[in-house]
Amino acid sequence: MWGVLGVIAVFSIMFLIVYSIREAEKKEQLDQELASFIESKNMELTQKFETKDQSIVAVDENKQVVYFLIPSANPVKSVGDYKLFQLDYQDIMEAEVKIDGETITKTSRGSQLAGAALGGLLAGGAGAVIGGLSGGTKSSDKVQSVQLHVVINNTQHPFHSFEFLTIPDVKKKEAQYKLAFDKVMHWQSLFKVIIGIADKKDKETIADLQHADSLADELRKMHELFSDGIISQEEYDVQRKRMLN
Repeated sequence: MWGVLGVIAVFSIMFLIVYSIREAEKKEQLDQELASFIESKNMELTQKFETKDQSIVAVDENKQVVYFLIPSANPVKSVGDYKLFQLDYQDIMEAEVKIDGETITKTSRGSQLAGAALGGLLAGGAGAVIGGLSGGTKSSDKVQSVQLHVVINNTQHPFHSFEFLTIPDVKKKEAQYKLAFDKVMHWQSLFKVIIGIADKKDKETIADLQHADSLADELRKMHELFSDGIISQEEYDVQRKRMLN
């Protein structure tokens, strides 16, 4: 009896070894394909994170572009099975950290233009914090998931979730949870910076539009004064040149 069990155990171990080798080879091939794909798209990834299901979130800080590579449900993945989302910083609407489904922290776009783009979908201003990092969270000392949820300005695929915990049912004091928590908070902080940059651009755009509108009003008033004969052509030209410069 023990002889049969021993043979089964040996075959099981061999199967696991072969399976692990094949999975590693598939992963290496996919990594090579992704590297070639990234190079072909001229992506200069300054920061990148790959989840357990091989979803990828990456940032090109020089071009101020965010990339999502989302795999299909096909178990035999290739680069052709991925959907690429190329996003300007201003396309990032919200970033939220959830641990076991509970919101830990959330940052949303706070500018007027972002609010118009969201169409009232999101609540709260930039940097809104829902609960603390310790208080208000579930009391269990084990964690099933550590996720980053990102809302983007895309009506077809507005929501994306990235899992940072590779193994569920991990104790909070274990290194795997601490590593996942540190990584997800790094990316949350990065998206907070990205959203801040986008909000600043929006405010600058609004200020430029307001200035242009004010200038147009002044030019119209000056032209009316000239048309009514209150100021001369020379005075009008001098004032117009001053305002446009």
